[in-house]
Amino acid sequence: MSSGQNIASAPISSLDVAWEEWSEVPRIGVRYRHLTRAAAGENYHVGVAIEELGPGKQSSPAHYHMLEEEHVYLMEGELIVRLGVDMHEMHAGDYLCFPAGQQAGHCLINRGEAPCRYVIVGERNPNDVVVYTDSRKVMVAPLGGRGAIFDLAARRGYWHGERTGLAEGETPPSAAPSAAAATVQPRAPISSNDVAWQDTHEGTRFGGRAKHLTSAAVGPSYRVGMLLEAPAPGMRLAPRHCSRATSTSALAKRTSMSHAASRSARPCGSTTARTPTSS
Repeated sequence: MSSGQNIASAPISSLDVAWEEWSEVPRIGVRYRHLTRAAAGENYHVGVAIEELGPGKQSSPAHYHMLEEEHVYLMEGELIVRLGVDMHEMHAGDYLCFPAGQQAGHCLINRGEAPCRYVIVGERNPNDVVVYTDSRKVMVAPLGGRGAIFDLAARRGYWHGERTGLAEGETPPSAAPSAAAATVQPRAPISSNDVAWQDTHEGTRFGGRAKHLTSAAVGPSYRVGMLLEAPAPGMRLAPRHCSRATSTSALAKRTSMSHAASRSARPCGSTTARTPTSS
């Protein structure tokens, strides 16, 4: 029986995490290292992975999530991100956020001759709904995930198939047309080089600088914030702390670190991404 307490996991090396491959059809597929699962098991709300997209490959069918926010930070190589009808080039150091509910199909495409690698951060919501924009399908996770994929073209009226008590030949009233959703222009990728460093110093022990990539890309309306952080030499960015309502992940490379946590917790790494947890 679980005590309800989370046990802190020690840091792991991404090099010790085995590559896994998702490639069920020739054109679409990636290989990945799922860092969060390797470090913390299956009980997580925000996942961090390193993905590698090979030449000529696409990361997934074009889709968007209704309840899960996603983030991409390109580490090596070049790729094309598809956002709705638009295509955008991404280069090493570029960042992109896919807000939950942004109704524009997205996927990553490698049209180059060499693999590209990126950090991908995403929420994990068991009640998510995923819309596949090219094939006009919808997957309803709580009804069975891949076993609950439905054709968006197979629409039914509200009273279809119901015992209404109407006399034979009478037709039920038609549903009032729903208001059209406001069109929102998807946010394009940004270069981390264009985001200014913000310096923070508290006394003689705490200090450093940070670039808040998510705030720069989409403004204040986000659930997972991704930052680049750099502690000052011989200093720490924050006091040692823990949070009851947020989760934090960090990915470090020598003197730089990548970090994922919630907006309500102060960053404590060198490169950061943040989101709330349900545990």
